[in-house]
Amino acid sequence: MTFAIGPLLIMGILAVPQLLKLNNETSYNQLLSASKHATSGVETFFSNNVDSAVKFSKNRSFYSLLTPNTFDDSGAFSQEVQQTNALLKQQVAGITELDACMIIDKYDVVRASSFTQFVGRTFSKDYMDYGSVGAKPYISNQQLAGTLVGWPWNHDVVMVAVPIVQKGETLGRLVCFYNVEHLKKTSSNSSDENASVAIFDQSGELVADGSKLLTPAVLATTSGQTITDEIKKLDDDSSKVVRFILRINGKKYDCVVQRTSIAKWPIISFADRNIMRFPIYRTLIILCIAACMCVLIAYWAAQRILEKAVGPIDARFLPAIYKVAGGDRKARIVYDRDDEIGMVARALNDLMADLSEREVELRASEARYRIVIEGNDYMVFEWDANTDSLVISDLFIKHFGYDPDLTRASQTMRKTKYVHPDDIAEYEKFCDDIFSRCVDTSAVFRLRRINGEYTWIRGKSVALYNQINECYGAIGMFADVDAIKKEELKLTEQVRTDTVSQVLTRKAFEETTVDMMQKVDSGELPDRQLYICFVDIDEFKEFNTRYGHSFGDRVIRFFGEVLKKSVGLYGFAGRVGGDEFALCFAVGQDEPSVDKIVASIHEQLSIGLRTRDSEENIVITASIGTARYPQDGEAYEVLMHKADLDMYERKQIVKTQNRLQELKNLESIGVEEPT
Repeated sequence: MTFAIGPLLIMGILAVPQLLKLNNETSYNQLLSASKHATSGVETFFSNNVDSAVKFSKNRSFYSLLTPNTFDDSGAFSQEVQQTNALLKQQVAGITELDACMIIDKYDVVRASSFTQFVGRTFSKDYMDYGSVGAKPYISNQQLAGTLVGWPWNHDVVMVAVPIVQKGETLGRLVCFYNVEHLKKTSSNSSDENASVAIFDQSGELVADGSKLLTPAVLATTSGQTITDEIKKLDDDSSKVVRFILRINGKKYDCVVQRTSIAKWPIISFADRNIMRFPIYRTLIILCIAACMCVLIAYWAAQRILEKAVGPIDARFLPAIYKVAGGDRKARIVYDRDDEIGMVARALNDLMADLSEREVELRASEARYRIVIEGNDYMVFEWDANTDSLVISDLFIKHFGYDPDLTRASQTMRKTKYVHPDDIAEYEKFCDDIFSRCVDTSAVFRLRRINGEYTWIRGKSVALYNQINECYGAIGMFADVDAIKKEELKLTEQVRTDTVSQVLTRKAFEETTVDMMQKVDSGELPDRQLYICFVDIDEFKEFNTRYGHSFGDRVIRFFGEVLKKSVGLYGFAGRVGGDEFALCFAVGQDEPSVDKIVASIHEQLSIGLRTRDSEENIVITASIGTARYPQDGEAYEVLMHKADLDMYERKQIVKTQNRLQELKNLESIGVEEPT
């Protein structure tokens, strides 16, 4: 085979590059010829029509028309306008490609037109700015032209604006509208069965396409961007030619692009590489057929040689190997000699015996695995890192009611639409540990059932590594721990909640307040002020002494309800002593101030409670002190102490005010204060 393939390779290495080079040169010459033909046609079109527009703009009758005296006193067109309109119509009639002419003053008002219904109209300056640089052609498609009311054309036009200058002053411009269909004929005449031509205007818009391939959809893809990039390489140099390859609808095209010297419009010629390279492909196919024949002949000769050399091996080895492959694990190679072939035979026999033992062990492991999966309530899963696929027991579908997407598991299993919003961070870490870090992991989170309810799930996974310490997957399970988790949360909530007042305990209040302070420091509560209040029930011992401890518990419960209701939207309340409570809340500028919250507490407490022996409610009052974080302290103990001092001062002020009021009452009835 080496003797057959070697000469073919050498011939291919020498001949193929030369054939490709010859084909490339032929392709380039054909494309360049089509492009130059189209370029010549476009330049001829603009040379004839632009020159005629420039000469016509020097007509002296246009100068006086651009003065303010265009209309007579009655508002009708002046005789001068009518004469100019006739002159413009004559100009249009003299040039086949010309559709219309208009004279527009420097204020963009039409002074005369071959269409008299356009006289006196004001054109958008944005629409006419393209002509401010002189006689440069601009393509206006039908859609753009249709934005002007009464526009007469239903085809694309080339617009040329020529300044009208008198004594160095630009009085206005002559705008000529040429039918672009003449340019499209140039594109069609320049295209043949081997090469097609496409013409673009100065702004990069497609004017004509002889191949009908450059649709708007194609130009919107990377092919259109490739054309734009290649056109930019020309840099307004009409003598420069850029060659590139373009892919359209799955086919490759050889392309050349150059600019016209007058209008600077890009002209692109392109052809299907498969069609233009058919001769080289035909040559290569002949070479491939010859090479295949040589290889087949060499293979046939090698087979005949091998049959004589290794015939005994085929007769003894292959039948046994075929039996093993067909499922017969007891088949063995019969060869008793002690030569090299005998060593190979014994090695293969040992390998087939080991394969049989491994198969038995594998079946036993599979049976144990099935028993483990089907014999408990665990939802077992296994991830294969090589195929990125996940296998999960049917119990998961039975438990949740839907079948997850197990393909591309490292991506699909990260989707959190079934995970409780509060547990997304925990679930994402669980997935990262399995699919990205490939480490042992466990997590507890909530998954949504098909009925919308959430269930607590404990997931656990063990990473699997091969002998060279490469992770090839993971195995794990999901366990339904909903009842256990709910009981844990219930016990935790009971430990954190005071049994009488139903507000936070002293320790829970401190922990939650410190957490709120940390959120303020980290910026999680922007534009909010954090307050801590120390609240003491006035004369609480009197309630227990006079009405009994049962009524005292009712006061504590009522007090806790009032505090939770007052700050429920902004914070929380806690019981820090027998008759002592505390509040922590954060409010913004548009929310109730601390004074309004305190006033609301006093107002709700004033309703009071009624005992069994009284007909009226017993009024309950409290003293409330406040502290602001971090202005009054940066530690929890400091803030509580500050609020306690403020509460004590307020209590003393209230006592003093009450004592003064008693003295006034005694004085008003003529009773002296007892000494």
